Amino acid sequence: MRSPRLRYGMLTPQIMDYYNQLSPIPAEEWARVGGLFVPKSFKRNEFFLRVDEDPLHIGVVKSGLFRFFYIDEDGKEWVKSFETNLGLLAPYAEILQDRPSRTFIQALTDSEILVAPQKEFMAAVNGRLDWEMFLRRVAERFYLKKENREYEFLKLSAKERWMNFLEDFKHIHQEIPDYHIASYLGITPQSLSRLRKTT
Repeated sequence: MRSPRLRYGMLTPQIMDYYNQLSPIPAEEWARVGGLFVPKSFKRNEFFLRVDEDPLHIGVVKSGLFRFFYIDEDGKEWVKSFETNLGLLAPYAEILQDRPSRTFIQALTDSEILVAPQKEFMAAVNGRLDWEMFLRRVAERFYLKKENREYEFLKLSAKERWMNFLEDFKHIHQEIPDYHIASYLGITPQSLSRLRKTT
């Protein structure tokens, strides 16, 4: 329960309510870390993070759309995931390993986020049981997303992956360019076009 007497910085009730569903955080704790977050705007195609950069910040999407992606040695892009409203922007595996990013994070639309210094945030929550459980739930969410992606690629047909995509991203899929969707699904844009005609 939020207290009207506490100040939460730039954190909105919507953000706190959303993440409290993941793992409840006391209002006093939200107030304590809320001052770390400041607003930042991103233009379409602007990067939040590039490969080999240190993940100096974490972000929460207030509005807009981002993609996480890799580029292979031949210059081909492979979309790992998308994040939209209330999504978390951070290369979490790299943060846990204290290493530079292996992932590009790019805005696909004009976007508004709240951003906090990553090391300051981690120091502020370190050793506090509520936040430790929260970070565990975040790690579990990333793990489950990764496991589900691997299962889809190993077990499901392209059409089944496409149908799952439409369900998972039903509110935003029309904002995502087809070539990014095709990359996410592991198919060619031509194959995606054929799938669209059959659904």
